[in-house]
Amino acid sequence: MQGEADIQKIVCSVGKLDVSKFDSFSLWLYDLRFFRWLRSVRHFWANLLFNRFDLVCTGLSKSSWHDSDTRMLYGVMNLVAEFVDKECAFSSETAIDWEYDDDHSQAKEAIMSAYEWWKDYPRRQDEIEAALMQWSKEAFPGGHFRGGTYRLTPVESEKATELSDKLHKMQDDLDAEEQQMLHKVIDVRKFMWT
Repeated sequence: MQGEADIQKIVCSVGKLDVSKFDSFSLWLYDLRFFRWLRSVRHFWANLLFNRFDLVCTGLSKSSWHDSDTRMLYGVMNLVAEFVDKECAFSSETAIDWEYDDDHSQAKEAIMSAYEWWKDYPRRQDEIEAALMQWSKEAFPGGHFRGGTYRLTPVESEKATELSDKLHKMQDDLDAEEQQMLHKVIDVRKFMWT
């Protein structure tokens, strides 16, 4: 048997090949290639029309304009939330051993702190919106539109100034936290795979 296989290899290398066997084998390979091609075409159209793995969901309203910094923040943080929630990054079935070394454990802590911060982010925005409404009521008593004219200058009062300073501090603190969290996520992005 071993000798026959060696002889057949020599015959194949010289060019004296059994054509009937080769044709059926090449047809099988051709069929295999066709099905691979068909599967890749099916995946291409499914990803193009339905899955869209090439797009990042920001969760922002499509009916209004958002600046690039806002789209970047929402895109990155929603990728973190998707990594934790949908890809089950910290479940027992994941391929990543988060306790492998200090880098992995620090990356896990950074991802989880960014995730928890992002889940609390809407509450922080609501606080700023409430402070803005409170300042607006104090700075523009009776509303912006009064007596047929639109007032652009706020009423100067001590309480309005105090509320304005509080509002600016809240917004500056949130901006600094956004920057810190974006840096934190970018620093550990190589660990975000499952």
